[in-house]
Amino acid sequence: PREQEIARALGNGKTFKSVARQYGIAVSTVANHASRIYRKLAIYRREELITLLRTPQSQSSALPEEPATRLKQRA
Repeated sequence: PREQEIARALGNGKTFKSVARQYGIAVSTVANHASRIYRKLAIYRREELITLLRTPQSQSSALPEEPATRLKQRA
């Protein structure tokens, strides 16, 4: 669940620093989570994460499943 929380926060445009403060963790920990999130979702930039999280499932045939589901399955 922590990766999902961080993915949502980053998807809402928060910085690594603000996410770290919100969850009481180090900025480097947020960066590590972000790296794993990007790898699991096969994306490379925060803009892609934002687009992925904001795209309704019914509109995106390129996504086989919800992003949160993919994060859970590859944990």
